[in-house]
Amino acid sequence: MSSTGDDPFQLSRLADELATRESAASARGPDEHNFPAYVPLSHDNPFLADPNFNVEQFLLSRSNTSLPELRSELREYLSQLKEELVKLINDDYEAFISLSTDLKDEGDRLVRLQSPLGEIKSQILQSRTELQAIQDAIQEKLAKRAVLREEKALLQLLLKLSDSVTRLESLLLIASPETESPDVKPMTLPSHLDNADDSTESRPRGNRAKHLARVAAEYVQLSYHASKARSEKCIFVDQLQWRIDRIRSTISSDLDHVFAVALVSLTDGKGEGKPLSDVTECLKTYDLLGLWRDAEDVIKKEVVRAFVKKHYEFSHAFIRSLEYLAPSVHSITAMRAHPTYIAFQQRWQLPVYFQMRWKEIVGSLEESLSVARIEPSKG
Repeated sequence: MSSTGDDPFQLSRLADELATRESAASARGPDEHNFPAYVPLSHDNPFLADPNFNVEQFLLSRSNTSLPELRSELREYLSQLKEELVKLINDDYEAFISLSTDLKDEGDRLVRLQSPLGEIKSQILQSRTELQAIQDAIQEKLAKRAVLREEKALLQLLLKLSDSVTRLESLLLIASPETESPDVKPMTLPSHLDNADDSTESRPRGNRAKHLARVAAEYVQLSYHASKARSEKCIFVDQLQWRIDRIRSTISSDLDHVFAVALVSLTDGKGEGKPLSDVTECLKTYDLLGLWRDAEDVIKKEVVRAFVKKHYEFSHAFIRSLEYLAPSVHSITAMRAHPTYIAFQQRWQLPVYFQMRWKEIVGSLEESLSVARIEPSKG
């Protein structure tokens, strides 16, 4: 009998094939078939815990489960949730019933609390009103204090202004206003025209120039304080203005005098008293006061005009000497009638000659002032 007749179901062949497959599977290794692990639904599932539940992502994560199986799994998870909910209600039911029993008589207590609560609210509102009134009073006092502080600062400024005016009048030897009336202002002589033994004129010229420089610096500060007080619309400044103007006029006249004396000494070549240092100090003071026009006028008056006059006298003295050498009066008349003599005399028109000599003399003066080293004056 053939083998087929002995084994009609071919079990031996199937056993051999199964053994062959197992041997092949063992040869391939354990990681040959990497099937996804089955994870049951729970509260830890990230897709179910996500507030923005995404159906597609959830179905893709369960792609290894068929739809009937997934439906059964979701129903089981729903049943689990219901059981947990019932359990939570049963656990807290006793406490819930107890709370409702405890709150049974609390209505009367709440009614009794309404009266004191209203009274407390009224007291709080009254306290708030009183605190607001106190705050307003404090703010008002602070505002008054700020005004007083500003008025105090203005008063100190006015005191400083008055002291500065009095001190400058003393330094410039101006008569005290207590003996004068502001309505009738007496004519006061400049300090350089006052008595020869006064303290200003008795100083050496270098000290007088430095003294005027210090006075001018204080006057500039006085002007600043006066302008600041005037911006506050203070009438006291208007009452002091005539004294301030008198101080400025006195400083200007004294400065012109000291500058003129220094210029004459410088142009005459006299080195006593260091005239170059005095001229420099005076020019600085003119610059501080903004009185460059006055400085130019002093130069014109004391240097240029004196030089023109001296040159005029020398020239005419020379002409008179020539006339003394003339043999006759006719020769003198002929010389005076000569066109050259007439042109020479016409050149002595002082306004024209003044303009001709101005640049030359001022240039010489600027060259003298450009000396780099200035020796300090001897006290």
